[in-house]
Amino acid sequence: MLVYVILAILLFVFYVKWQHTYWKRHGVYQLDTEFLFGNFKNELLGKASLFQAFKNKYKQLKALNLKHGGVYVLLKPVYVPVDLDIIKRILIKDFSYFQGHANDFHPKDNLSMNLFFIHGDIWRKLRTKLTPTFTSGKMKLMFDTLVEKTKGLEELVRSHVKHSQPLDVKEVAARFTTDIIVSCGFGLESNSLGENQDIQEKLRAEIKDVLEKHEGAITYEAIMEMTYLEMVVNETLRKYPPVPFIPRYCTKDYHVPGTDVIIKEGTQVQIPAWGIQTDPEYFPNPEKFNPENFSAENKSKIPEMAFIPFGEGPRMCIGLRFGKIQSKLALVSLLKNFRFTLNEKTHTPIEFTKVSFVLSVEGDVWLNVTEI
Repeated sequence: MLVYVILAILLFVFYVKWQHTYWKRHGVYQLDTEFLFGNFKNELLGKASLFQAFKNKYKQLKALNLKHGGVYVLLKPVYVPVDLDIIKRILIKDFSYFQGHANDFHPKDNLSMNLFFIHGDIWRKLRTKLTPTFTSGKMKLMFDTLVEKTKGLEELVRSHVKHSQPLDVKEVAARFTTDIIVSCGFGLESNSLGENQDIQEKLRAEIKDVLEKHEGAITYEAIMEMTYLEMVVNETLRKYPPVPFIPRYCTKDYHVPGTDVIIKEGTQVQIPAWGIQTDPEYFPNPEKFNPENFSAENKSKIPEMAFIPFGEGPRMCIGLRFGKIQSKLALVSLLKNFRFTLNEKTHTPIEFTKVSFVLSVEGDVWLNVTEI
């Protein structure tokens, strides 16, 4: 009996080690692994952020001047593209080979039958049905409703001013929107507008100037005229993309152009958007919050696929326009009436939640607020 137990253990160890050579056997450079856990031991044990880990893996592969690499989540091989041309092919040109985010949906499972998980004809039909909801025309129709919601937001902030209390931005965001991605993004934007007073003042000046042209009214057209606001929101999305890596699922064998590598059907792909967007090759001094990265002059210098906070191609986030409008409205509503500074209760530098569906700050973001 003992012999069989020992044999079973040896076979298991051999299988794990063999599985962790998958990328070597397929001609792809792979980063060093740990037994059973692959490349993400601390992340799988909840001790570190998986988002931060993929950002770091990108940096490791980029430092080796590689176009791509392979990693493992437990025993599962994951393909990590680094080269922007390969990424463009996966997301756009050769989309037919990467139609899904994952293979985790089942027609009888209502929770998985949503736009994020499904792919193929089912996804295409639902996407076509939902797309008209998020056009510019529909955004304009919904705009007045969103503006009405900002009144409650202003009242909430004003109550904190009245009682000389610091403001928990996460609470504010939760009152304004139930969209978790917008909520987390607004929290990060607020933290960046609280830390950078010069940027806050410049943005407030633009808001004041544009609203004066529109008789003080926050209109859709007024928001669209605020170019510096767009720069600030984009810079927030660059530094803190809501989904720091973009998942794709290979739906049929794919030959990576310019290489001998074949990505097999069923292989998971993770595009390290956060790593790319904090790469000094594409954004100088990338850890600095600098809206000028998105000025008219500098935006034209950003390589294609170097800024993809909502993905790109046919599976680009369908609600990106709506999310950005919500964030912009909240910022305009608050900055035209209040001035914010970072409260000492906010932990700096900020850390990120280790286990989360989207990138979010660990703990609360506290701001001091005064009425203008």
